[in-house]
Amino acid sequence: MDIITLTSVPDKSDDLVMIERGINTYEAVASPDFIEKFAPLDTVEDLKKVRVFAYGGRERESTKFLYRGTEKKPIVCLDYFSSDSLWTIKKAVLEGKGVAIDIPRFFCLEEIEKGTLVPILSSWRKPTAPLFTVLTKTSWNTPKFRIFAQWFSEESRRIYQSRRL
Repeated sequence: MDIITLTSVPDKSDDLVMIERGINTYEAVASPDFIEKFAPLDTVEDLKKVRVFAYGGRERESTKFLYRGTEKKPIVCLDYFSSDSLWTIKKAVLEGKGVAIDIPRFFCLEEIEKGTLVPILSSWRKPTAPLFTVLTKTSWNTPKFRIFAQWFSEESRRIYQSRRL
């Protein structure tokens, strides 16, 4: 693999070149029907009565806490389902099977704009995380990889800034 994208800072390695490409913002969302059935869903305590879907995979560990400023609360819920597939999580939430607590905003922005997903939990969130394009120094020294990585990172930053992701 010549180039990868990562969320958060990878382990330090003298062999890696990391280029920042934006900031990942996470949303807690539910379908309008789910909100109607289980309202209110404004506080972390409101999760006690619902199924929670969270991302958990190679890129990042499952979300166990939500934050509001410096306040930190553990997630206690009816049922906790962790998946390494954002598509699976979004599909389940759109079908009204529970709420997502840490879906990247870029991945659900279209549904939020359409109203098929609605932000929940008021100001409780998973903290933002930097996004990186990562390649080895060997790949960096190859012009086609370096040029592509720089272009990709610049385009990613532009998109994240223009869409306020």
